[in-house]
Amino acid sequence: MKALNKKQFKNMCLLFLVIVQFMAICYINFTKSYHFLDLDSSLAIRHAIEIWKHGLFIPDFNYFSTLETDCASFFAAPLYLLTHNLNFALGITHIAIYTCFIFILHDIIKNIGAGIDSFFLAILVIFSPFSFGQLDWTNMIYISAGQYGFRILTTLLILDLMLLCESSLPYHKKKKLFFIFIACLSIVFWTSLSSGNYILFMVIFPIILKIALDIILKQKLSLRDYRIYIITFIAISAIAGWYLHKYYAGTPIKNSLNLKPANELFSNIINCITGIFLLLGGLTQFDDISIFSRFGISTLIRLVFACISLSLFIYYVFHITKLKKGFKNLIAYSAMIAFVNISVLMLTNTTYGSAIFEYRYHIIWCLPILLCTSTLVASKVYPVCYNIWIKNIVLVGSLMCLLIINITGFNQIYHYQNMPIREMNIINAAEDLSVNTIYIHGPNAEKIRVLDPELYCASVGINEHGEIKIDTGDFYQFYGDNAAAANKNILISTQENFDKLPVYLRSPYQLINKLDNGECIYYSSVNPWDGISGLPFRGIKTSVDFPYSPGYTYSGELMPDGTLITDGSEGIVFKGPHKQSVAGSYKITLYYEILENPVGLPYIDFLIDNGTTILDRHALEDKKDFIVVDSLDIPANTKFEFNIWAPLGTKIKIKKIYFSMF
Repeated sequence: MKALNKKQFKNMCLLFLVIVQFMAICYINFTKSYHFLDLDSSLAIRHAIEIWKHGLFIPDFNYFSTLETDCASFFAAPLYLLTHNLNFALGITHIAIYTCFIFILHDIIKNIGAGIDSFFLAILVIFSPFSFGQLDWTNMIYISAGQYGFRILTTLLILDLMLLCESSLPYHKKKKLFFIFIACLSIVFWTSLSSGNYILFMVIFPIILKIALDIILKQKLSLRDYRIYIITFIAISAIAGWYLHKYYAGTPIKNSLNLKPANELFSNIINCITGIFLLLGGLTQFDDISIFSRFGISTLIRLVFACISLSLFIYYVFHITKLKKGFKNLIAYSAMIAFVNISVLMLTNTTYGSAIFEYRYHIIWCLPILLCTSTLVASKVYPVCYNIWIKNIVLVGSLMCLLIINITGFNQIYHYQNMPIREMNIINAAEDLSVNTIYIHGPNAEKIRVLDPELYCASVGINEHGEIKIDTGDFYQFYGDNAAAANKNILISTQENFDKLPVYLRSPYQLINKLDNGECIYYSSVNPWDGISGLPFRGIKTSVDFPYSPGYTYSGELMPDGTLITDGSEGIVFKGPHKQSVAGSYKITLYYEILENPVGLPYIDFLIDNGTTILDRHALEDKKDFIVVDSLDIPANTKFEFNIWAPLGTKIKIKKIYFSMF
């Protein structure tokens, strides 16, 4: 048997490490996906479930940032619905995405003329667990919802196309170029459909700049330059996806970044740089970490690794002429992507999700740079070291750094315990009481919506104005309306928070049980919660308002049962909600009771145009307890409201109002 030479032995070692790393990724995805449920991933998974059930563009959905169809969670959702096993669904999906990564990375390495050792080292580096958490490297790429996995695949595929165009193109490569081009058009469109203009401005635009710079430096525009045609079609595909996104989803809350004011610019630049090292695990946000602790040492190693990687990349950017064509092109494209991204991030405000900097935005340019440094170490730095001691130090040092990063990172993930036991206990309590509506007084309703997609669950509270607040962020807006839920419901709250609720919200509930964490389970056969006022949204055909629903004003007193008793004054005693309405024909039912009526009849007016146009008027008769308006036509682009006018001395008990859309 022929003995392995040093190069073969090195490649075998790298392959072994890649296999072990892959097995670790599979293990954590197939066994710990429930532990990784956090705010972002829970919202993304449930959003994906709704898309697979009801279609891509869901009416009345309150988008946070993207359609979330470019996440691993989107492709895992049908498997989850089929098997009811989140570990299996996300595990299979991440293996499929990992396989796509492998094929694209292999093609990039092949196109730049690097060896198999560069390929193995690139995989080891890219899939190393530099940081772990809701907004961190691992969660964004290859565990949990994997919100950045598809965007990175899109970036790498575009890079692969550009590198293929830069190489010589015999016939078989032209066929390959065509198939990759079609795949790239599809994935760019799909990613842009989900994330809007992100890929266009942060990936495609830098590539266009690089091509334009090449033309200017060469002082020649060649019609045989395939890159020009390919990037043009890719840009068109991205714009098409972006405009469809804009048409159906609008501009989500967090999809438009604002410029930093001048007095905060310098600190934002520092935070932007800090975010790079936070992403790569080289800094910590905790102030109680000892420098000589295991976590402290591993953080310092990540810091050194990040500094060396960035320094090596910057060195070769300034010495790019010394490199072969393939390496030169990869570094040039990666440098342009990094330059545009860092420039934008330094000038904009991204602190909505992180106290210091939304450092996950760095992933899109950091990953190509780590790809560059991996290939440079394997193909340039290591081979040119003629001193055997330095050569071994480079090899052993690189592998030791990666080993420590991987061992400490996967060990942290392995020992991470965040099983949603509380949420499972709440679901069990709802089943025992035959209830399918759950209100959480506080956050974390999104986890329950993932664990049991058939339940209605919403986070509730009282805002600073004393109005009911039902969180519908990155979910259906109509979820905030009473009509979206059932009457029988349970409320999860601490005793202290429950006692702070207004009496009309507390009075229907009775204490049933307590959870292990001290939270109480309250049950009610009637539902007092309503966070949205006015005519129904597109998502539902009916809606219910109470006198205390947001947007209403009154002259009177709210009773413990939530009804309003007017104070007997003359004039408008109840009005609202003055909200933008969907055009259509509506049936409106007002439940009331005349308590005192010495003279005249009160009446209700239905108005639009800021109360200047009366659509209909009805008297509130003494011997009736409700009034029905069978068909009230509301025009488009108007704000609907109604007023109840009462003569002096008349007291009315206003109970609730129902709206139905034909």
